[in-house]
Amino acid sequence: MLLSLFVIFMCYTMEMARSHSTKPISTRPKTAAAIPHHSVEKAEATEADNTRRMKPWVAAVCIVGGLAALVFGGQWLVDGASGLACRLGMSEALIGLTIVGIGSSIPDLSTSVIAAIKKQPQIAIGNVVGACIFNVFFIIGLCSTVKPLNAGSLTFVDFGTLVLGSLLVLLFGDVIVKRTITRLQGAILAGVYVAYMVYLVVNAAS
Repeated sequence: MLLSLFVIFMCYTMEMARSHSTKPISTRPKTAAAIPHHSVEKAEATEADNTRRMKPWVAAVCIVGGLAALVFGGQWLVDGASGLACRLGMSEALIGLTIVGIGSSIPDLSTSVIAAIKKQPQIAIGNVVGACIFNVFFIIGLCSTVKPLNAGSLTFVDFGTLVLGSLLVLLFGDVIVKRTITRLQGAILAGVYVAYMVYLVVNAAS
């Protein structure tokens, strides 16, 4: 079921991308007086950026090389952190929720931060949302199809926090008219995660 939902989502995404790429662009001319000065500067900057776009094969090499570096770097980080946590007597579920979860999400963090710095917010948000969709539907779906997965000591609080985070991102990013995750909303999301981490540490200590 999870894999089927992932396939449906990917088909929907590709269809949206195809229809967007074939959407006609308006060529209605505009007078210079009707175009604000800052819009002209922005258009000139965008045009300058377009002229500096790298060649497709260079972009492909950068993508493959970047993904390979992320895979090996993330693997080393997770292995080292997991070994340290095991020596400290932490449970597998706690390791997965904290050290492994954070370590495997560092590539997403770095990608989103770079995209945000380069003023590409849609890539920053889409990267995280897409990774979560891929993790839940494809990774869990594929792994559980190969071998049934035992949720172990994961609790309602863990799954509830996951659902809460998804609902907050939906509320901030789509339901509210601005369609922009503000600094305050970002602080709320970060605060929820910090509170969840504190809960895990306190619960493990008790």
